[in-house]
Amino acid sequence: MARKKKVEISENEIKELDEFEELTIDAGVTEISKRKKKEIKTLEDLPGVGPATAEKLREAGYDSLEAIAVASPIELKEIAGISEGAALKIIQAAREAANIGTFIRADEYLQRRQSIGRISTGSKSLDKLLGGGIETQAITEVFGEFGSGKCFARDTPVYYENDAVVHFETIEEMYEKYAKLNGEIPFDDGYAVPVDTVSVYTLDLNAEIRKTKAAYIYKEKVKKLAKVTLGNGIELKVTLPHPVLVLNEDGFQWVKAEALREGDIIVGVRKVPSNSGTIDPDDAYLRGRSITAEPTMEGASVPNVILNADKKAIVAFLAGYVEGRGHVRDNTVELLTRSKKLADGLVFLLKRLGTTPKVSVKTVNGETHYCITDEDLFSIIKCGKQKCEVTGMYPPHLKKYLGKLYRELLKGDDITVPTIFTENKDSWFTEETLDRIEQYFIQANRANNEALMNEIATRALKVISLSRNLTFHEIERVEIMDYNDYVYDLVIPETHNFIAPNGLVLHNTQIAHTLAVMVQLPPEEGGLNGSVIWIDTENTFRPERIRQIAENRGLDPDEILKNIYVARAYNTNHQMLLVEKAEEIIKERLNTDRPVKLLVVDSLTSHFRSEYVGRGALAERQQKLGKHLADLHRLANLYDIAVFVTNQVQARPDAFFGDP
Repeated sequence: MARKKKVEISENEIKELDEFEELTIDAGVTEISKRKKKEIKTLEDLPGVGPATAEKLREAGYDSLEAIAVASPIELKEIAGISEGAALKIIQAAREAANIGTFIRADEYLQRRQSIGRISTGSKSLDKLLGGGIETQAITEVFGEFGSGKCFARDTPVYYENDAVVHFETIEEMYEKYAKLNGEIPFDDGYAVPVDTVSVYTLDLNAEIRKTKAAYIYKEKVKKLAKVTLGNGIELKVTLPHPVLVLNEDGFQWVKAEALREGDIIVGVRKVPSNSGTIDPDDAYLRGRSITAEPTMEGASVPNVILNADKKAIVAFLAGYVEGRGHVRDNTVELLTRSKKLADGLVFLLKRLGTTPKVSVKTVNGETHYCITDEDLFSIIKCGKQKCEVTGMYPPHLKKYLGKLYRELLKGDDITVPTIFTENKDSWFTEETLDRIEQYFIQANRANNEALMNEIATRALKVISLSRNLTFHEIERVEIMDYNDYVYDLVIPETHNFIAPNGLVLHNTQIAHTLAVMVQLPPEEGGLNGSVIWIDTENTFRPERIRQIAENRGLDPDEILKNIYVARAYNTNHQMLLVEKAEEIIKERLNTDRPVKLLVVDSLTSHFRSEYVGRGALAERQQKLGKHLADLHRLANLYDIAVFVTNQVQARPDAFFGDP
């Protein structure tokens, strides 16, 4: 985007402007026709553009005929201090000289496309689908990505819906099933399988849980995993760079698994949603009793009809299970089984009810037993048909973060905050305490007229509202384990995460890092001998991943990193400004041995969603986003580069929750 600069008109420019005013529309056409006899090569050759106007245009970044040709009359009017009609005549002449904005025959267009470059994705199959790779002179937009090493162990339980029917199995079992149905696509270091009929549940950017479509399931081999054991006994086995949603004193953040430490707080959802069918509670109760009466329970699992049942039937099934193979001690229910799959299924059912079960594993006489304890299930069973709400406990990290926001609200670190923020600051606290904290922010929001203060209070109230839909798990230990096997991941185009049966929010993967390496290869190897500009809006650029991809392809990772220019965008205005700065780098490297050939924006719309919240701001947001896309198109066409943007499409335009 060219820089706009308003300037005063000096006396020695009056003559030049007078020439514009003397031109009628018809005279403008005549003037352009005369100029066509003289070939237009520079700005000064344009009708009515003298040295003074040309200097203003160059200072503002309009230093070529192509830049003038794709500008708007209003932009030139503001920059050069000329009338809109005069600006239009300049643009028309520039378009004719640069051959922009005119129709050509398709055979001529085909000939022109011979100059387009293509960047390989690293996969022959995917390149074929894309017509040879990512093209220059165009914007390529992706809504779901894979292949960056952010995956899960093969025995990770997943649940999903296909034709409104709930399926519950390991992620490896899911991959093998759909690979037989749809086939595999080799990609990067692994394989991808299309799963366009599959829906999962996700936590969207407005902190709401909803159903969304999956695009692919991906697998690749890795040597090591991080094994994260939570205080409730749940284990999470993921690749080392995998982002995990945590809560600390700075709020909710995505942290790589290898950076997690004992005592960190991992975030999950309190209540797992699912499709609900109607089943007779008496039948459900008998199914719960009968599954515990089987001679061996090692291969047992929760019946599909119960997985798809409503809350009343689930409660009845669990009541039957307690009668058959459970215990109640001090209002805490214990469910026992020797089947890992059944244990995972029982946890899933409890999360459907909104409880937080704990899982422990014991070995008795050489046999493995799973014990699931739940402090809320007994009261839920007693409630029967009555509505029985389950309340949560909150970690001290949440109180400290809210206390920090309250100090910001009062404009100072030395301000005395209410004791509710400081008492028992290292202890977990109850729903009642959270209610009291909420009231302080509500009162502050009403009492303050300053926009910044209202913004802080609103942010705190959103965090509190979000927390009521979440559970918090303290990490007991983190181990780096040898694995040497396949890991798997689901690609979720809209929100880049999906909810596991145990309520944890699991993140998915991306491809842009591979392109940033591939573009630097020579054309015969799928590249363009180019360098890269990366505009990072969500702190997702990972130089470690670039090193890994480079090393896997036998390249020098240090040299590869030197050819990537990265900038973090903190809001929409900054993001659009960085496109201007990107053009400066593109120009600097234009005639070098490593011209810029790839511009990545990851992701395109995250700041636009967070700053323009609600349907009332949708028109303004789309107008600004349209301008941003137009600027990116101009760079792609003007400098023959590929623009690659990632996106997160949502059914709801309003957004809150963050994504790495």
